[in-house]
Amino acid sequence: MIRLITKILCTLACAGYSLLACASSPPNSFSATTSLNEISHLVTGTHEFRSAIKKIQEHQDQLDNKQKLLLRLYEGKLASFDTNYAIAVPELRGVMRDAHDINIREDAAATLTRSLASQGKFYEAFNIAQESIRRLPQITQDKVRFHVLETLSQILIDASEPKLALKYIDLWEKELPANASHCHIFFNKILAQQRLKSLSPDSDLFQKTITQCKKSGINVLANNALIQKASLYNGTGQPDRAIKLMTDAKAAIMKGGYKVQNIWRDYIIAYALFLKKDYSSSKRYVKYAMKSAIAANDSSSMRYVFWLFYKLSKATGDTPSALAYLEKYNRQNDKYKTDIKNTLIAYQRVKLDVLQNQMRLKSLAKKNQLLTLQQQLNHKKTETRRLQFILLSVVVGFLCLWLFRVHHSQRRFRHLARHDGLTGLMNHQHFMAECERVLNRLKRSGSHASLVLMDLDHFKQVNDRHGHATGDEVLRQATALCRQMLRGEDLFGRLGGEEFGMLLPGCTCEQGVDIANRIRLALADTPVRAFEDHAEVSISASFGLACTDQSGYDMNQLCNDADTALYRAKWGGRNRLIVADAPAAHPGKNERTMDADA
Repeated sequence: MIRLITKILCTLACAGYSLLACASSPPNSFSATTSLNEISHLVTGTHEFRSAIKKIQEHQDQLDNKQKLLLRLYEGKLASFDTNYAIAVPELRGVMRDAHDINIREDAAATLTRSLASQGKFYEAFNIAQESIRRLPQITQDKVRFHVLETLSQILIDASEPKLALKYIDLWEKELPANASHCHIFFNKILAQQRLKSLSPDSDLFQKTITQCKKSGINVLANNALIQKASLYNGTGQPDRAIKLMTDAKAAIMKGGYKVQNIWRDYIIAYALFLKKDYSSSKRYVKYAMKSAIAANDSSSMRYVFWLFYKLSKATGDTPSALAYLEKYNRQNDKYKTDIKNTLIAYQRVKLDVLQNQMRLKSLAKKNQLLTLQQQLNHKKTETRRLQFILLSVVVGFLCLWLFRVHHSQRRFRHLARHDGLTGLMNHQHFMAECERVLNRLKRSGSHASLVLMDLDHFKQVNDRHGHATGDEVLRQATALCRQMLRGEDLFGRLGGEEFGMLLPGCTCEQGVDIANRIRLALADTPVRAFEDHAEVSISASFGLACTDQSGYDMNQLCNDADTALYRAKWGGRNRLIVADAPAAHPGKNERTMDADA
């Protein structure tokens, strides 16, 4: 939810820090200076702002070069506000390229950074932000400095660096005049402290934010603060206070007209009612939230809606619906995790680039020292040659160390991007890609292959009863057992949660069944000792198997057949293996069952 509110805040921030016009024009019926000065005080995206832009565009022939550049800046901000990034991004790039005034350039850079981040182009956004940090002391106009500082704090919150974000927020607060609005500052503090998990719903920061934002007329942030507070009430086991807060805020949120806020209001009430075990009322409100989320095409809130539907269905004993909603939630959650991972990888890449640049500068400095020493010691030829050799060796060793560190970091990032952090197995995307590559090779040679999908039975109950530490140990021990049973050429990956995939090249269907059954029996015979109560936890798994001689070499078809077989194994009693004989419209007719007694 924080990432979604951050996106709203990024849109609003274009309004708060427009640049004051500093060029003058000769007096006539239209004053470019006056018009540009007026527009700098308007909220981006409002009717007044759009009218002012249109008026200036009608008199473009009366603008000098600097005023035209300012007009392009405001046009880029408006396009970014309207999420028309195809226009905003090239326009803002052009302003940065053509501007000689650092205040204009950095104002454009801050808006461009937000536009790129909103499109998921985190690496480029972080690069621009890094340059803004370097040029921050050169910015002379307060409004531009505040715009840049807010952008830096926002993008660092997205990069899971809330402590660093708070440093820029504190710098921003120190420079802001005492009589100026602190609405944006306080709200950014809320976001950062939530990331640090150091914020209580009864913190006076909420009341400060709401008061400042209402006083400044920024009601959307005041409503966001109320939503954040109500969410924390739910998170701390105070559903009654969450319901009251959202009920009291209904009129303000409806008046604000932001559909996303209405979605979160309904969701928070629904979740609070769920905590109170009023399942029928909770289901009614979560349906409101889902209807609004679908209308607004808001995938972020849908993740939470599917999760609550899953909890409600499970609580009311509707297992088929619970499984269906859990599957939908997992799909949305995988996309969310991918976005988070991409953000973090982009941020780390920029940090690595900065380190490389610093090391290059150090290397150049050492080379300059070498040249200076050579000039000073020319009259001592023997000593000079010896000194050159020593210093050159130092530089070469330094460069080798630098190259080694860069290569090591690249390999580490590549491994993190392709493997699961808990089990060390290939992640879903890497596993699928490797399977397709191997299947293409096997197809050309006419060799067999079997695809096995494995799902640990009742894994959630292990987490609930014995704790997540025991659950993690179950995953590690299960994967270790599987590795012992698999060959060196077999592919093994974690597809998500407690589901795993194995591709067995060169294995016929019968051989694949033998391997899968050996794994199943080994898992059943190897309990795990719980961390908290030291009880022995029995584990088992259900298996679905598909073979190339029936399903072909298409990975999607193999996955569909194996997944259908796995689904049948789960619903057939678990701890069993089901083989999909061939793809069909009704997979149950083409499957062989090998249960726990097989």
